Amino acid sequence: MQCVILAGGLGTRIRARSADLPKALIPVLGKPFIEYQLEWLARELTTRPDKPAIIVGHHNLQAPGAVSGLKDSAALEELFAQHRQVKAYIYGHTHNWHVEPHASGVQLINLPPTGYVFKAGRPSGWVRCTLARDGAEFELRSLDTKHPEHAQVKRLEWRTT
Repeated sequence: MQCVILAGGLGTRIRARSADLPKALIPVLGKPFIEYQLEWLARELTTRPDKPAIIVGHHNLQAPGAVSGLKDSAALEELFAQHRQVKAYIYGHTHNWHVEPHASGVQLINLPPTGYVFKAGRPSGWVRCTLARDGAEFELRSLDTKHPEHAQVKRLEWRTT
């Protein structure tokens, strides 16, 4: 499956309509823009239940009671639960290289920053991904090759359908 969900950027062209809302939550024909995209994604996942899917977004899932992260996390998590072919959610907003399983079994992959590090001592760089039928390997390529996490490989197993 190939897909793009557009909801990035600062929203400078629509600032007058979105002063207090993230762009993805701005109403379009009576409902938030992101709902159209999530409905489309759900239809595509339903049409292709045997095709593994990796979802890529900018923001992390929002923890209960938190103020940062994906504002409509519950809707995306519902997709995880309904569509077992979703194997991973990749994001980078928190600038913290980290991998953990979601309660649904979807792998949550938080990419490192390529520039500014929010917390001293954390790596910056990029990640090389090697996909396999049953999972993937994510290898950190730190900009500082002496960083203790440089070349660290995280081997992930996909949840079964």
